[in-house]
Amino acid sequence: MSTLARGYLALSLSLLVAGGVFAYLSLRAPGNDDVVTLYLLLPRLDADAPYRQLSRHLSLRALAAGWAVLGGVLAFWIVRLPFRIRREAALQRKVREYRAEVLELRTLPLREAEEDAALAAEARLDMPRPKVMTAKIDREETASSEDGAR
Repeated sequence: MSTLARGYLALSLSLLVAGGVFAYLSLRAPGNDDVVTLYLLLPRLDADAPYRQLSRHLSLRALAAGWAVLGGVLAFWIVRLPFRIRREAALQRKVREYRAEVLELRTLPLREAEEDAALAAEARLDMPRPKVMTAKIDREETASSEDGAR
């Protein structure tokens, strides 16, 4: 892990801890014992009154705790985001490397065939080749004429 990443991680985690301490202290404050009324509008399939109003009484402490938990989860995701981006980029680089390697391996027989054709074109194929049987007969004749000359 680079120094910049370590610094980012240390700063982010320290801010996250400071936010947790702030949330804890503000939830313990004596003024948070109040009860607040929470109003919700829920849709209905009625043309006369398309919304139904619901009211719930909720402790201010519970409401603030919910917001604190939501803020903590969002902060945690924000801290992890650069590391996830880096991991995804590394994964994409590996996938591209693998695809290039697979493409290279797929075209290998084609390249070998092209190289074989080029090598065959360069080779001297127009030279007459001696017949195997004729060469053997010629050797026997030269051997017998040498034996007869002795």
